Amino acid sequence: MRSAALWLVAMALPVLFAGSVRGDECLNKDGTPCPPCDPTDPNLLLPDLVAQTPTHVRNLVATGHRTIIFTTSIGNVGDGPLILHGHTVETDAGTKTQATQEIWKRDGTSCSRLAGYFVYHPAHHHFHIEDFSGYDLRKNDPFTGEIVASSNKVSFCLLDIAQLHGYNGPLQVQADCLNQEGTQGISVGFADVYDSFLPGQSIDLDADPAHPVPAGQYYLVNTANPDGVILQKNWSLENNSSVVSVSVPPPNRADLPLPTNTLPPGGSPPPTATPTSPLPTATPTSPPPPPPTRTPTSRPVRQPHGPHAPAGPPPQAHTPHVGGPHSPHSPH
Repeated sequence: MRSAALWLVAMALPVLFAGSVRGDECLNKDGTPCPPCDPTDPNLLLPDLVAQTPTHVRNLVATGHRTIIFTTSIGNVGDGPLILHGHTVETDAGTKTQATQEIWKRDGTSCSRLAGYFVYHPAHHHFHIEDFSGYDLRKNDPFTGEIVASSNKVSFCLLDIAQLHGYNGPLQVQADCLNQEGTQGISVGFADVYDSFLPGQSIDLDADPAHPVPAGQYYLVNTANPDGVILQKNWSLENNSSVVSVSVPPPNRADLPLPTNTLPPGGSPPPTATPTSPLPTATPTSPPPPPPTRTPTSRPVRQPHGPHAPAGPPPQAHTPHVGGPHSPHSPH
């Protein structure tokens, strides 16, 4: 869980690792500012952002709206870390915090490029990179199907929360999400995880009351870097997305809970019987016999479990998963 204690640990751990990145600007080892990046330079050590399949997917009713909530994780399986520095700048829209992406090169130097903006998240109480992830609910096909509902693009405070299975490299980024001009990022072989209870980890199925999402089967699609603002090794909807099939219940009245057994599209509820008079109350003439005494038996102890992925080789080219939910690579 992305609790306050775990978040503080994640913020503090990188100071133990030599050679990691910290600071609000991109500087080479000789102290000179990093030059602009050439996206075609073959010496760039680019990150590669891949979304893990959403987990802990649940249907809820909140304030009369059907809502899908879920946990998401975005990992870096590229050649270099994702590093973002914040700088306060003046724009036509006022003062903003420009995000600059630092990219390592094979010769030991770095270059930089603009990559969106940092924004303060009032519910999380720290700074995020804008539009880092997108959540869509699609019909019929996970990549080309009609989008029937979506969330606003989600901003993240980028941290190394979970190490991907098969990777054992060091942390490369010292995140400082409390600082408006701090540094954020994801090291190679690590993932950032956002739990289902956090603001933004949901899709409102009744956002348009005139056109609520009909009951049926849909695809929940989690896409990392949906607008391609961050320069990465492989960018495509298929590479950057993960998919899970979800079942959407029918619309409900605002004052009723979500039914346990939902009806198929076009189905009719069973008739409800209304009693015309109260039922008589029977008065027992003698107390009932006591129930038989059962001797308790031992039961197996369920071992604690967390969002662990099955063992396997480190990911190479990312193939989106379509099907039931599975857990991310490592606990949050």
